[in-house]
Amino acid sequence: MTRKKKTGRTSIPATLLWLIVIAALVKVVFFSQSSSAEKNTAPTETPITTTQTAGETVAIPDSYTPATLADGLSYTDGPFTRAQLANYAASLNGLKKDQLKTAASHLMRPKKVLNYGNGKQATWWGFWYTDRVSTTDECLNRYSDDRFYFASHNGRRIEGMNIEHSFPKSWWGGSSEVEAYKDLFNLYPSDATANKEKSNYAMGHVETVTAAAGEGYDKVGRGRTSSRQQIMLWEPGDLFKGEFARSYFYMATTYQDYAWTGKRALQELENNTWPTLQEWAYTLYLQWIKTDRVDNIETARNEAVYSIQGNRNLFIDFPYLCEYIWGDSTNVPFNPNTSVTTARDDDRY
Repeated sequence: MTRKKKTGRTSIPATLLWLIVIAALVKVVFFSQSSSAEKNTAPTETPITTTQTAGETVAIPDSYTPATLADGLSYTDGPFTRAQLANYAASLNGLKKDQLKTAASHLMRPKKVLNYGNGKQATWWGFWYTDRVSTTDECLNRYSDDRFYFASHNGRRIEGMNIEHSFPKSWWGGSSEVEAYKDLFNLYPSDATANKEKSNYAMGHVETVTAAAGEGYDKVGRGRTSSRQQIMLWEPGDLFKGEFARSYFYMATTYQDYAWTGKRALQELENNTWPTLQEWAYTLYLQWIKTDRVDNIETARNEAVYSIQGNRNLFIDFPYLCEYIWGDSTNVPFNPNTSVTTARDDDRY
């Protein structure tokens, strides 16, 4: 059944929903099905390490991006260049499959994490930078069609929203002392009701819907995995499938050394360093990253989290990296110098 709207929040107008649908169709039409084992020449730029002074404006030409970073943060001028990304990921050069995944795990581990919850230098303070529309102070909600707004930059929770662990905390036993509990790449501001309905279910394709969060957003219900038995699943909206797939690739790689526990976790994960994600899961997510490609919102969020935590989601930077770990290029050595990137000076993606 469909959830009713809560008072005090506005629903997205029908015209805007049509624009979202059209944008999604355009993404699909223009997507190239070419192999991810890229054969392009290496970038010629010299790696750059210059950072801006805190308080300057991030030069990302998109109206729906995280706001200017301030409060003593140091950050780069928008997305990395191709040469910078190649330099950053140099330790991955020549590696394949499980060895590549382990090396990426070391590289993507956060250098620091914010405190969890409310207050300065805590999660909601971080969301101001990672998930705020700078022109309207709207908080980006990926889980439902309800809309929410920051009242001020005070690190306080927005009424009606929760901090959502996309990779449920119960999957590693619920400890709040580990990095994954506080990692912004795993945390998103969410409609509280949608968060509750999502529960700790595996992420997959829902066939029989029991709860929906609005047209184009979350669905919860029963679906099939490799066991062919129906289990409870949650499925993100089409515009966010690729984003959540890249988030799950990040979590299954960065925290591959965690002990996954509980019925729900073991419907999606395995306790090993490769593949960690069960075959049904990574196969589905490899499809999702093709139909919902990296957009400016994701690259801007990647930069904002990097500025706060000192680490990057390489599955956003190198959108075909997942193919070298789980997909059609597991026998091909990864080369960050030639691989397609989402860098600001790389027009191949």
